[in-house]
Amino acid sequence: MRVGVERYAVLCGQYSEHESIQKRIQTGHVFKKHIDQAIALKPDDPKSFYLLGRWCYQVSHLGWLERKTASALYEEPPTATVQDALQNFLKAENLCAGFSKAGRVYIAKCYRELGNSSAATHWLTLASELPIISKEDAENNKEIEEMLAVSEA
Repeated sequence: MRVGVERYAVLCGQYSEHESIQKRIQTGHVFKKHIDQAIALKPDDPKSFYLLGRWCYQVSHLGWLERKTASALYEEPPTATVQDALQNFLKAENLCAGFSKAGRVYIAKCYRELGNSSAATHWLTLASELPIISKEDAENNKEIEEMLAVSEA
């Protein structure tokens, strides 16, 4: 059951990337519901916490128009902070160290946004040490190089 809930949440996220603001907000609401269900069913799954971290990160970066749209659609619009995202990414990492190159990149992004550049650099280094297994990993490697170049400048 958990795999179905988690997979459905991922599909919602992928689907919403090509939709209007209103549809993205609605799909994000469904995504969050399913990720919460997946965590309730299997609280030791790092992928669910990684996905929740991604959701929190995206919500923390919603623009003014997206927030207004969410407020019009829902009595309680989604709220999350970069700190919330960081906690979920770290939870995934604590459950399974090295679980995801992307997870470590997001941890670095969170630390950078929270003003902790040394922690960001540390996590970028850890991310760079993980092997490149997928296309996403290769893309993350490019991002790691860019972020490290900025931090060294």
